[in-house]
Amino acid sequence: MPDENWEIYVSLYERSVVPTVFAYPDLTVFWSNSAAAALYAPEVRYDALRFLLGDSQIKTVLRRLSLGESFEIECTALFYPSVFLAFTPVCGEDRSQGAIVQFLNGSVTGKTNPPDMTQVISTFSGQFRAPLSKIFSSLFSLSRRLDSQGDPETGESLACISANSYRLLRSTVNITEFGKYIHNINPFRPARQDICRFLSDLCENAAIILRPINTLECHLPPERILLSFDSGKLSYAVLNLISNACRFSPHRSTVSVILERHPDHVLIAVSDSGCGIEKERLPRVFEPYYSYDPSTGAPCGDGLGLTLVRYIAAEHGGTSAIHSEDGTGTVALITLPIAEDSSGEILAEDGSATAIGNRFSNLYIVLSDICGYPF
Repeated sequence: MPDENWEIYVSLYERSVVPTVFAYPDLTVFWSNSAAAALYAPEVRYDALRFLLGDSQIKTVLRRLSLGESFEIECTALFYPSVFLAFTPVCGEDRSQGAIVQFLNGSVTGKTNPPDMTQVISTFSGQFRAPLSKIFSSLFSLSRRLDSQGDPETGESLACISANSYRLLRSTVNITEFGKYIHNINPFRPARQDICRFLSDLCENAAIILRPINTLECHLPPERILLSFDSGKLSYAVLNLISNACRFSPHRSTVSVILERHPDHVLIAVSDSGCGIEKERLPRVFEPYYSYDPSTGAPCGDGLGLTLVRYIAAEHGGTSAIHSEDGTGTVALITLPIAEDSSGEILAEDGSATAIGNRFSNLYIVLSDICGYPF
């Protein structure tokens, strides 16, 4: 709690049937009652207001709160029906302390009940994946014919089509996974595994794909370290960090993946010697949909990669962070707790999430934007 006066508001709203959250002046959520907690998974709750409002509405809300106004605003977000948010500013003696925000759902506003979000997200994913599957199938057939004909110009065109198809596939996966997290319907399937073996296999496969672009090094402790983690999700998170490191590093430079063991957790670090991140942009890198290319000043993706990294780390009971200075490279960090229980069966990882022979594995989906296509 930022101030003891908030405890009074907690007593007023904690048993309310209306979803209610308390937010800092920057709209980051720091408390929610049980009705609001049921709407969002813990790892995404602090972002709830920001992804519902979007940049343009955030500016309006901040301005009105600074004037001491109480108001309602309608907002929509991807995979989310229209919702009314009621804002009440909380002011101290000389400054704003934040706001009380209530979610006015269909039962309050008379709006229709929201659709089953599992069905909505499944339909969205299916409608994008089905045509992409047909495109990839056709590309595979055409590339085989091209190999026998030796037509470099057509080959470049196919490579362009494939690269952009993979970009669509990656965005489809990112948006789908983000929607699942937002609505707390993303299945989490952890199993006890050796994190050293997992990272070794992941980096070995990634290094093969990245060889024409960058050198990927992996530094691991010699002993086995057992953790409980979801291999599919963790591979997606680590590969996102590797992809970012390669994208913003000089050609043929070295990207390092380092695993350190600490008493109660492990630390995964992905470091590069690239352009770094400007100080004023660093606090925003985990924000949903925030994307920035320092070489052009334009967006360079859907802005969900690092957001998913943070959600995946939090889902595992860990943390994520970025340390960077403009012009000196970046170090991205994930911490994961070490399993206290050493009993039980250890999963023999089959590598399906990172298999180099599967052109639709996480390995290719995440790295395709920097290493081309697997045909």
